[in-house]
Amino acid sequence: MNIRKKVIQDYLSGSLDRSRSLSELEYIYGIIPTSKPGDRLRKWLKWFDQKGKHLNQYAPGELLSTLASKGKDIEVNLCQDKEDKELKNLTLKSTWQVQKKGGDIEWLESYQNNVKPEDIKAFREELIRDIPSIKKSFTPREKTEYGSLAVISIPDFHIGREQDPQINNDKFLDTVNNLLVKVSHHIIEEIVFVIGNDYFNSDFDYKTTKGTPQFDYQNWKQTWNNGRDILVSAIDILKNKKCRINVINIPGNHDVMRAFLLGDYVEGYYRNDDQIIVDNSDRLVKVFKYHNVLLGFEHGEFRQTEYESILANEYPELWGSSTYREFLCGHLHAETVKEFRGLKLRHLPSLANESDWEKKQGYKHKKESQVLVYSKDKLEAIYIE
Repeated sequence: MNIRKKVIQDYLSGSLDRSRSLSELEYIYGIIPTSKPGDRLRKWLKWFDQKGKHLNQYAPGELLSTLASKGKDIEVNLCQDKEDKELKNLTLKSTWQVQKKGGDIEWLESYQNNVKPEDIKAFREELIRDIPSIKKSFTPREKTEYGSLAVISIPDFHIGREQDPQINNDKFLDTVNNLLVKVSHHIIEEIVFVIGNDYFNSDFDYKTTKGTPQFDYQNWKQTWNNGRDILVSAIDILKNKKCRINVINIPGNHDVMRAFLLGDYVEGYYRNDDQIIVDNSDRLVKVFKYHNVLLGFEHGEFRQTEYESILANEYPELWGSSTYREFLCGHLHAETVKEFRGLKLRHLPSLANESDWEKKQGYKHKKESQVLVYSKDKLEAIYIE
């Protein structure tokens, strides 16, 4: 058994002989001493008293298997509140002392996420095995000159910022439902449903893609399960329109890995459903063409003047066969529209709450979402929810 673990278990059970000096106890337990005898054991016990007993750990990141406490000075309270529960997903990185008013000493600590690559790989394999897929046939309706394309994009949803997950569920699904009601008088022949676009607030390591730390109220697996279920429910709502549903997954700057896996899940879930077409390719810029309308999709991180050349260079045939072109992006959390030589660059609004950083910077946006309706030649209408 690990010597440190044995010492802490004896300390908890009361069998550690406290009548002996720390240097004697080090000798008895076979602990290799530092230059100052007894100092190593002293540090072990001090760390356990101040932190380990609240984390059920005998050493940083090492869990105790049992906690049979008989010592009067030890009060073990596992997961005494939500914060303690979340600490179980983290590994202690460092500790330090600060002096408070009155001379009291307070210990501070920093943690790092203990999610390992093999954990993510195992999770993905489990995910794929569990994806159900029911065979469903579908015959698309014939297109007419009076038909329309509806585009629903709810960018920058940032699942994890909302303390109550149910609020996220209701907000997203109610928005999809209400947007469909608002276009009910149109003859909708196809729907483009854009997913991704910073759907999650962070990636598996609770950071953005570039490494900026993020605070989530739930752990990564809870936000994953919640986000997955919301999307499946939303697509099932869209299916009620009895038209082709084109799901386009756009990577954002907060959740690239999780967004890709989510697209993988959606593609697997609907792989036998002829009504659903999923584009989960690894391209940053994706397109959809409806008659003479060419739509580009990207999160919104290029320079504004680059968007026209991107479409023309990456999709030259579609560019040449279209007469009306728009780029639909997110990222800014607010609606903006600019035109460059006939190409409209449209940033769509967000439903998400502002983060603490955004609040400190004074950023504030109107929380809304849109459905855009296109005819065969142009944008016909925008409905706001």
